[in-house]
Amino acid sequence: MSGAHMVYGVRGVRGVRGVRGVRPQPNRTSDTFWFLLPSAGLASAVITLRNLQGKVVERAFVNANPVQLSVGHLPAGLYLIEARQEDKAYTGRLEIQR
Repeated sequence: MSGAHMVYGVRGVRGVRGVRGVRPQPNRTSDTFWFLLPSAGLASAVITLRNLQGKVVERAFVNANPVQLSVGHLPAGLYLIEARQEDKAYTGRLEIQR
């Protein structure tokens, strides 16, 4: 794990509305992806990426919506995303390609 990072949201990106869970865009990335937290507002959240063996490979503390993360340092493969915001948890899947 490379440690915790503060991540800031991006401007000018349209999110997916009415979604339960995390839908990363683009969902075949080699460097950066973004997603909109389903919960309204800008409450802080903890984002965790796990490989398919369940090992935490990245953790970020965010204070913005939408969320943008850089994953260029991770190997190709499928990853599970968990976003925890207040008393809610959202999950999704991300594919990293090289």
